[in-house]
Amino acid sequence: MKEIWMIFKQSVFILKKNIMRFIKYQVATKILLSVFLFPIFYWIITLLMKSKGYFYLINALTRNFLLSPQGIITILLGLIFGLMVILVEFGGLILISYQVITKQMESSFLTILKYSLYKIRYLLSIDGFFIVFYLFIIIPLINSDLKISIFKQLVIPGFIMDVINLKLLYQIYLGIVLVIFTILAVRWIFVLPIILLNNNKVKHPLKESVKLVKQNYKYIFKYAIFIIFFNTIVFFLISSFLLLILPKFYFEIATPLAISAGFLLSSFIVTPFYAILFTRLYIIIKGEENIEVFLAIKDKDTIIDKVLNNIKLCILIFVLFAIMTSVYTYYFIDKIDDVEYDVEITSHRGDTINSPENTLAAIEEAINNGADF
Repeated sequence: MKEIWMIFKQSVFILKKNIMRFIKYQVATKILLSVFLFPIFYWIITLLMKSKGYFYLINALTRNFLLSPQGIITILLGLIFGLMVILVEFGGLILISYQVITKQMESSFLTILKYSLYKIRYLLSIDGFFIVFYLFIIIPLINSDLKISIFKQLVIPGFIMDVINLKLLYQIYLGIVLVIFTILAVRWIFVLPIILLNNNKVKHPLKESVKLVKQNYKYIFKYAIFIIFFNTIVFFLISSFLLLILPKFYFEIATPLAISAGFLLSSFIVTPFYAILFTRLYIIIKGEENIEVFLAIKDKDTIIDKVLNNIKLCILIFVLFAIMTSVYTYYFIDKIDDVEYDVEITSHRGDTINSPENTLAAIEEAINNGADF
């Protein structure tokens, strides 16, 4: 454990020394996603829906649309778009982590972006199908710390859990599925660094990841236990701090401010820290001499570099963002509290006792029985 503790200390030092590299990349990534990629993807999906005569999707409409040619195109575009986001958002952090750990010079955002997107062609294979399943289903479902914009956490809907909880057999099936997914999550954990931290194509990244895990499972287990312990301590300290300071301020203002600050802290500091820890683990068990990544060095500062190099301007932007978010959150919550609804009886999915839920018959039964909403 002493060795792992030293790795943690060194990782903190590396993050502290190179935090601006991570922040610059994340700022540029969020601008790219929110201003360009997400709107373009939404626009294309809207066109595909309108070409089928749909303006919204619910229940049976969703099934009918997904089974149509436009729906199949939507699914394929969604998979490609999701992989792009994964490779750009988290793949880029892995590349930067590798550079700072091995003390390499900084590469430009465009260089890392092009290198990451270039790797998407290696996922167009049988292995790629399972990698998509791993990244889109397994990781979000087990609520991993390696989070991205499009899949923070995959949650089983409440009405499905209600059915599962009615029968012990269903609960056993769910438990078996979660155990299998957890095992696969561990066995395939190094898929991304195997693909990214190699200039050449790796034919079977899944097999390579399983091989690394089998050869180093004891060390990986100790590493994971230390991370869990670290997470518990940090969560306890942050929770204790918030409990101490919140009563001293106006609660309705302090809470949104704490939420805003926590969001920024998690996004720009915690995620890069985990990326460094994860990449460092891979380098240790793979061996630095067995990793070959060549990225062009940045030759001039970008606009983001110039802005972030101005500490006073960065602090001003952070404070303004926190204040604006807090004020907006406060007034939004305040307006919700002031809204008066003339509703006494609600029936969310209709009368589910006398009719199947989410059907017109269930809604009609609910209205007949006096439901207001």
